[in-house]
Order: sequence, then C-alpha cells, then structure tokens
Amino acid sequence: MKRTPLNRRQKLEPATDEASQLAFPKPVRAKKPRKPLRAKPRPPGTPQRNDYMKRKPAKRAATTDYARMARVRELPCCAPADLRYPCGPWHQDDETGRWKLVMQANHAGRKPGMALKADDDTTIPMCLLHHGQYTDGNGVFKGWTKSGRQAWREEKISETRAALGMVAA
Repeated sequence: MKRTPLNRRQKLEPATDEASQLAFPKPVRAKKPRKPLRAKPRPPGTPQRNDYMKRKPAKRAATTDYARMARVRELPCCAPADLRYPCGPWHQDDETGRWKLVMQANHAGRKPGMALKADDDTTIPMCLLHHGQYTDGNGVFKGWTKSGRQAWREEKISETRAALGMVAA
C-alpha cells in the first residue's frame, strides 16, 4: 500500500475515536472556516436587479393547423421532375383501394431557431422520397446553392398558398 506524503502546511488534529487506538492512526484534516460572501459594490443610484437580468417570459407553443396540413398532403409533389428520381413510395388506400403516393407536408419556410420547425403556413407538399432528398441535400437537390434552394423554396411556398386559396403573406 502506497502512502502519500503529508503537506507541511497541513494542520493535523488528533483523532478521538477508535482510530487513536490503532498503531498507525490516520491524520484528520482540520476544517478551515469559510470566508463570508461580499456583495460587489454598485454605483450609487443603480437598481438592485436590472431588467436585462430578469427572466424572460416563456415563448408560446406553436399551434398546428391539422386541417391545412391535410390539404397540403392532397396536393401533388412539388419537387422538380427528374426521371432518375421518380416520386415514391406508393401505398394502397384502405377506403377506396386505389394506389396513392405517400405525401408529406414539408415545413420549408424559414426556421425560427435551432431545432424548431417553420410555421404551418409555409409548408409545401412533397413525396416521402423527395422530402428526404431535400432535407439531406442529395438526389434532385444535389449541388444546389443556398440561394438557389431559398429562391425555389419561396416560389413553391407561394404556389402552395395559391393552390390552397390563401393570400400570399
């Protein structure tokens, strides 16, 4: 068993319990009294807590317009046509028995912050395949510049609003 050397400045107190009866008693470190906290001096006339230090009110939760999202999913895919990447996948509708394209409402508008979705009024219809390609920047959208994607996105948002009968904001 390796022993560690004691600090020379360290004060030792004698042990008072069973440890004192051992052949090699363990040293007990003396507790130092804590210094009291001092408040920082403030210039005269300043308030106790500034407005910028107060807690900000919580942002209100975004509401989802489910009816509008369903209408967006009924529209055709707005991705650029490319024979190498046709829309997909398809599934059979339970009610009618017809084959339908799996459509999603892509929140393509400007994001309000990190890890937040855009508003529901800026959604565009995209099939499952093209939605993934748009998000990852590959497939049909490979090599597009940021400004090119932004111009295309704004154009498709205005087309979707016109198709749903909304006034462009």
